[in-house]
Amino acid sequence: MMIDGFPADDYVVRQVSPDDGALPRDHGKWAIFPKKSIVPLPHTVFDTEEQAKKAFGGRGGDLEVRKLMPSGGSLTALPIIETQEGEVSAYIPTNVISITDGQIYLEPNLFFAGIRPAINVGISVSRVGGNAQTKAMKKVAGSLKLDLASYWDLEAFAQLGTELDAVATRKLERGKRLVELLKQGQYAPLPMEEQVMIVYAGNQGFLDELPVDKVLEFQEKFLPYVRAAHAEIGEEIRTTGKLSAQNEENLSGVLRDFVDQFKQGKTPDPRSAARKKEATRA
Repeated sequence: MMIDGFPADDYVVRQVSPDDGALPRDHGKWAIFPKKSIVPLPHTVFDTEEQAKKAFGGRGGDLEVRKLMPSGGSLTALPIIETQEGEVSAYIPTNVISITDGQIYLEPNLFFAGIRPAINVGISVSRVGGNAQTKAMKKVAGSLKLDLASYWDLEAFAQLGTELDAVATRKLERGKRLVELLKQGQYAPLPMEEQVMIVYAGNQGFLDELPVDKVLEFQEKFLPYVRAAHAEIGEEIRTTGKLSAQNEENLSGVLRDFVDQFKQGKTPDPRSAARKKEATRA
């Protein structure tokens, strides 16, 4: 790994102490530290002072850090920090946050409320942002974080007995359904194209008239249906990474028909729908 473009004067090679924000197994080893931090740079912990100084090579006033790996390449660090009483502004959390590309903040209150993964969307941040998303996901989820943050604020007001206007009430009700949609069973990830379809259904208001406790049931029945009867919708999203205008129109039509039947207590048979589709093509 190589990091260029940082003044070498801002860093120092020193021995790792128990007071530093490093793993216990690294205590006594040598590492490269930012002078204003107790957390060593990722992948710069070495067994000897000589190795650390060799990695810390000044080149034209810049810092060059190389991880001595036989095959070359790079590593990704995923530090896990336990906060005390939820205090994310404490010394160690803020130091780690300052050198990473973002953080996922898990909150016990959400976990015990059945919201899993228990991610606090207000505190969680990605500095990579939409660069790691497909165009389809950007299109359907662009406002999702703000919508959820707004929902949690409105829910806090509602719990205090504050009277909400019609617009705020609609946001609150839609937020409840978005929270349900984002719940995920253990070891049950969804393919990207199905994530896009589900987030689209929630963000576009297709689920606004469903009872909140029926949202997960809707998801469990809708996804097998669209896989069997309208596989081309997911296939296009998966292969192109986009949600085209025509495909969006097709998805909207499928969602509208499915939701109408679901509200009546009916579940379309995917095999029957697939047979009808084949017959129409023939």
